[in-house]
Amino acid sequence: EISERIINYQENNQENCGVREYKSELAVKEKSITVVFGEYLDPQLVFDCVIAADELAILDLLKYAQRYLLENQITWLKENLALIYLRSFGIESLKDLQDFSPIYDDIYDDIGLKSCSKKLLPSRGAIVSTIMSSQHAAIMASWIDRKDVIPDAEKSLNHSFYIPSQIPYKFKLLVRGSRDGFSPTVFHKLCDRVRSTISLFKLVNSDIFIGGYNPEVWDSPLWPKYKSSDKAFIFSFTQGGSNLNGQRNNNGKIGRVTDHVYALNCWRYNGPSFGKCDLVMHNGGILRFKNQSFSPQIMPTENIMMKIEDYEVFEVVEKIKDKNNTAIS
Repeated sequence: EISERIINYQENNQENCGVREYKSELAVKEKSITVVFGEYLDPQLVFDCVIAADELAILDLLKYAQRYLLENQITWLKENLALIYLRSFGIESLKDLQDFSPIYDDIYDDIGLKSCSKKLLPSRGAIVSTIMSSQHAAIMASWIDRKDVIPDAEKSLNHSFYIPSQIPYKFKLLVRGSRDGFSPTVFHKLCDRVRSTISLFKLVNSDIFIGGYNPEVWDSPLWPKYKSSDKAFIFSFTQGGSNLNGQRNNNGKIGRVTDHVYALNCWRYNGPSFGKCDLVMHNGGILRFKNQSFSPQIMPTENIMMKIEDYEVFEVVEKIKDKNNTAIS
């Protein structure tokens, strides 16, 4: 009787039936039912038989086929949880399979929370840059706070250059050439009206990267326009040599603005630009240097054009400080 029901069900339900391309035989021995699929017992086929047995109300087959999967096919069950839940959801007779891996109402309560070593935790406000390192960022932050211009006689522990863990600013990436493109239009769309930015330029076939700090906002006027600033500066680094030398840095070169009226160069057809062509990003990823408005000179040669490999612009945001005046985020 069971065999006849299985055969009839197979003919009418080819999609759900457990026996598709394999020959099967149901053998009833004492109180157990064994499903035999030749030499190859496919867990997917057994699961299909479970579904068919439920619809045919063959309870013994349903019980023992589920037990077979739970005792012998743990790996397959773990790899097919979505399928199991999809086809067994709401079917009371398949509760054993549903309970194999429970769905938690509030998974947070079931997570084993353990303390993580501080050394393994990512740094808060880690610098996400393909050009500069956290050491470079610490030096730039020190320049922003003018720690390089404090006379030696007035220096104290609080006036030494920052180390990465002391950086009082967050660097928020606004644009990256290799990701967003090198057109001035993209730069102005993503960076205009953002106050306090650092621009970085990696040169093609060179281990030098250069950049500039704009404490004001970028604009995109129809005609070129200069902006005044007494806090803007430009700089250069040789990558691979960014270690701080005590309280001073001998690797990075900084040029502070000397002609404040011409500190910043705003025009919709250029990218970030500083001074009277001291550092200008032209369309197509071309950078121009001409020493006029900043001192000392940051590049060994001037009035030249060089190709940019990549560039990034970051918004510089002051971190929140705790009651001890320590930056925390």
